[in-house]
Amino acid sequence: MKILHIGLCCQPPPINGMQQAFADNSDYREINCGEKDLNRKVIELSNSFTPDLIFMQIQTEGVIHRSTIVELKKKGAFIINWTGDIRNQVPQWMIEIADVVDLTCFSNMRDVDWMKKHNYRSEYLEQGYDENIYKPQGEAMAVPPIVYFANNYNNQFPMGKFRMQMNDF
Repeated sequence: MKILHIGLCCQPPPINGMQQAFADNSDYREINCGEKDLNRKVIELSNSFTPDLIFMQIQTEGVIHRSTIVELKKKGAFIINWTGDIRNQVPQWMIEIADVVDLTCFSNMRDVDWMKKHNYRSEYLEQGYDENIYKPQGEAMAVPPIVYFANNYNNQFPMGKFRMQMNDF
């Protein structure tokens, strides 16, 4: 199987768990969604590589164009659009491309159920973690029974300032 991964995790080393799993089990190519002129580059890569599966991991609107997805579909690839973020509601840009991708996946059932209720193809796909990076090494630390982790997206989300306060705490 040939997989093209368009996403946040497509970066210079270290390779993360998702990249490694794709690379170990397929003919794999990737492109970072932060690439300049991404839409043109994705179409060119798809035309030369002809993937069976395109896995998009995009978190913001305006990154991938609907017309790009329509063009990618012409080659017959199965296209998955996935986000691990949980927002107040399904982002409008994801709804706007849901009818041209083959499957829209979320790491929560609320958004999956909303999409299905509105007749879009949607499924649950867990966020996961890389057990080669996140593993105990050395002495165990004495920590509270609850630990909070969150990424910083520069206050792009509702309650973003609260998220930063929690991180700082």
